[in-house]
Amino acid sequence: SLIMNQTADIIICLEPSVGMSIIMKYLSPAGTLIINERPFLQKCQKTNRSLQRLAGRTVRFDLVTGACSLKDPRVSAFTVVGVLEGIGRLPVSAKALQGYLEEIYPEKREEYLTAWKTGRQGISGEFK
Repeated sequence: SLIMNQTADIIICLEPSVGMSIIMKYLSPAGTLIINERPFLQKCQKTNRSLQRLAGRTVRFDLVTGACSLKDPRVSAFTVVGVLEGIGRLPVSAKALQGYLEEIYPEKREEYLTAWKTGRQGISGEFK
């Protein structure tokens, strides 16, 4: 494994019931857990509440609503970039990332920027 036990600073969990064992094993006690507020599997609602106790900081966001508001749902994963920026944990500068999008995906740049903004605005709760 590339990550030692209980050393991950951030874990992004789109489907909590699937990721629970990973979170318990790798997230540091002071780490940040980013949880999709509307899990795809209904049984995950209780799991979300349980996971909040495992992290030093928990951030909730609604990936489903964000994805549905985009023209191309394939760019919906980019909403996580907005979440990371919204909590001050984006590992690169916003300017550098925008330049990358312009260079690599010029025809879809606006869609990616919309997904980014959607993620930043979609943070629905934060718990410490």
